[in-house]
Amino acid sequence: MNKTFFTFSIIISLLISNISISAQDQEKPKTPEEAAIEQTTKFRENYCLLSYQTFLVDSILRHDFVALHDEMTKMQKSGMVEMDTYKVVQKKWANQVDSALVKVFNSDQWYSYLRSKGKVKRDKSRDKKIKKERKIWMKEHKDD
Repeated sequence: MNKTFFTFSIIISLLISNISISAQDQEKPKTPEEAAIEQTTKFRENYCLLSYQTFLVDSILRHDFVALHDEMTKMQKSGMVEMDTYKVVQKKWANQVDSALVKVFNSDQWYSYLRSKGKVKRDKSRDKKIKKERKIWMKEHKDD
């Protein structure tokens, strides 16, 4: 399971658990926007984002977290109970975030991001795949 999928799973779990906790503690649950702000702050610190990158990442995460939350809420209200369906939706939005972030990060930031997600491991087959992804990224962003 990749790190982004895991991150989205945690966010959704936090959002859902915050709803039940808030009923007990009368605390306001974390909104998708608040979760996006927290994640943006972590990205800014972990990947040394420039100010324009931070703005773009914040915009991407706010949009995608809200859209993920809305889609999950809609599924929940329709009575959807199949966890596999929720996982498919989470993975779809995780892939959406990745495809947007690759356009914002420079090659070092992207490599660090992939490493943090567990996509870069010490085994040679993974290293070859990552090198290929970096090469493709570098080729696509040569003029940036």
